[in-house]
Amino acid sequence: MKNILIKATILITVLMFTACGTKVPFKKEEPLQGAALVYVYVPISVGSGEDMSGSSYKIRVNNKRIEGRIIDGEYKSFNLKPNSTTISTTRNDIQEQALKIDFKAGETYYLKVVNNSESATFELVQVDSTLGLKEIAKTGLAGSRAIEVDNILTELVEEDPQEEAQIVSKPVAKKVQSIPATTSSKMDEVKKAYQLKVDGILTEDEFTKLKAEILAK
Repeated sequence: MKNILIKATILITVLMFTACGTKVPFKKEEPLQGAALVYVYVPISVGSGEDMSGSSYKIRVNNKRIEGRIIDGEYKSFNLKPNSTTISTTRNDIQEQALKIDFKAGETYYLKVVNNSESATFELVQVDSTLGLKEIAKTGLAGSRAIEVDNILTELVEEDPQEEAQIVSKPVAKKVQSIPATTSSKMDEVKKAYQLKVDGILTEDEFTKLKAEILAK
């Protein structure tokens, strides 16, 4: 039994190191046009003192869940509409903390999960870009997994693939060959002459002669 526990511990440790090794490192982004870029992250240092390394956090935007979770040393980013919006994080499906922020288009926001090891609680705080960028650079992109989404997010701003395609592929104007007005007029006269022949007003010879005169103009 002891050997089984040792092997299981080794396997878990290997899996943890493997997951860390494949984590996508932080990459600075720019807000999409007409949107505010929001980072939510858990600093890599979280877990000192009381062991909170197993904690995971769900993120909600106006009480609508963002897919996936973040854990220690991870971050998520998303573009939001420039409105007054409530961002909340829930730790281990129990404790929840929220911030209401008036987001501005073109701005970047850093929201940090701060754990209190003494009281076993946590906070969600907004930090300035200098501190936020320094701390988040040490984290990695949170892995995503399929979970049940409560309702549809309408606050997110995403790139429009159709708009991008229109920018990349510019339509080429086709040259349309126009028929000269004089040619169209002659054809109308020929048609009228032909109708006179059909009606018996002109003979075949008279029609042929008149057609030749029309086309010779």
